Amino acid sequence: MIGSLPTDAAAAAAPQMLITYLERLFEEAHIAPTTEDLRTTMMEETLARLQQHIMLDLLNALPDKKMEDFKVLLEQAPDAEHLTNFLKVSVPNSEDILGKSLAEFKDTFLSAKAN
Repeated sequence: MIGSLPTDAAAAAAPQMLITYLERLFEEAHIAPTTEDLRTTMMEETLARLQQHIMLDLLNALPDKKMEDFKVLLEQAPDAEHLTNFLKVSVPNSEDILGKSLAEFKDTFLSAKAN
């Protein structure tokens, strides 16, 4: 879920919920890639952006007292699942933040598509 993950690794680590969310978002925006390669590329790139957006929102809500624990975790080069689990446990109201983050991403995505 961090920007340094390659898009294929990010897609492999993504929860199915995020992939389903993006598929619905593409439908709502009337985006229908003409080839499977184009669909895969669009999904990977949009998924990477969505994961970065969510990660930044969660990091902004991370209590200062947990920041040192987060730095230690990063030194261990965790995978996306470990980062996600840490943030779920460490960020108060992480589910609410996730919901708001998804809604903001959707608004931005749809408004960019309209322009």
